[in-house]
Amino acid sequence: MKNTGRIKARAVLALLFSFSYFLFLISCTSSNKQKYWDIVKEGGLRIVMQIQLDEVDEDQASDEAKRAARSKRSETVSEFIAAIRSRIEGFGVTNVNIKELDSLGKIQIEMPKVKDLERVERILLKTGKLEFWPTFNCSEVTVYLRSADEILQNLLLSQGEKTEKPLIKLLNLESPFARACIGSVNLSDTALVNKYLNMPQVKAALPANLIPMWSRNPADYDNRFIELIAIKGTDDGKAPLDGSYIAEVNAYYNRNYAYNGVKIKMNDAGTKIWAKMTEESIGKGIAIVIDGRVNSYPTVLERIDGGMTQISGGFSLEEATDLADILKGGQLPASAIILEEKVIEPKVQ
Repeated sequence: MKNTGRIKARAVLALLFSFSYFLFLISCTSSNKQKYWDIVKEGGLRIVMQIQLDEVDEDQASDEAKRAARSKRSETVSEFIAAIRSRIEGFGVTNVNIKELDSLGKIQIEMPKVKDLERVERILLKTGKLEFWPTFNCSEVTVYLRSADEILQNLLLSQGEKTEKPLIKLLNLESPFARACIGSVNLSDTALVNKYLNMPQVKAALPANLIPMWSRNPADYDNRFIELIAIKGTDDGKAPLDGSYIAEVNAYYNRNYAYNGVKIKMNDAGTKIWAKMTEESIGKGIAIVIDGRVNSYPTVLERIDGGMTQISGGFSLEEATDLADILKGGQLPASAIILEEKVIEPKVQ
């Protein structure tokens, strides 16, 4: 009798376990269906992206190298999805559905009730690479730019092109600019300036640690000119301070001066670097760079302790909020492109 009771008890427990597991599977399936149902019922955006992953020559690589590459690709995709999910949730979408479409970095993102394509593209495509760089004052590099201009003029002349002060005129550098700006260039001429500055003979005439970098915003109200900023490079080629040192970030509105921006608080390590960096840059600018463009380059008046700083520069409150969400989510491990985007209209009941 005792054995019979034990057998019955085990049978009941097994039945309960099976039923519970069955309910769990149903709940998981229902959850996935709900996300699809939401976007069909309520409308929204469906976007397909291709993450730019490192390629490996499958014919030449060893088996070990192939396995390492596959592992790295998988890790990159997982990190990318996590960062994108964090950004979208900051956008206010809590039931976003993201899935991999293949093993080569193609993913699909569904966002119910979302229709603002321009804003979504801004959130998805920004790498979110934040850097703080020291700068040269314009007066420190003007003599080098004039020397480079003479070399360029002679070089072009040897090629049959007679142009007086080709670089100086493009930079509008007839008189030195204030602070770190070394040029105000017509947007249509930026490609030509890049070409000239990348010529080996011109680069050799400039300081080895000078990194010319374009600003994010136009320099005039007519949106015709853009500034070129003199970044002071480091020995290892890396920014002294970057987004990995961020502890907190929030969008804000300055009522006194009526502008929007992003407030940043750094962690302990970042606070120490920031204090040292600002102390060494008194009287010069520190460039705040986002995805390779200079957002601003405020002049440092004194050492800054406490690890606080802010990013401003012509943001709308929406743009400031999005930038804060992007920085909170962290830098994307790879860039990506949008392959397809579709606005799904709500299903009429």
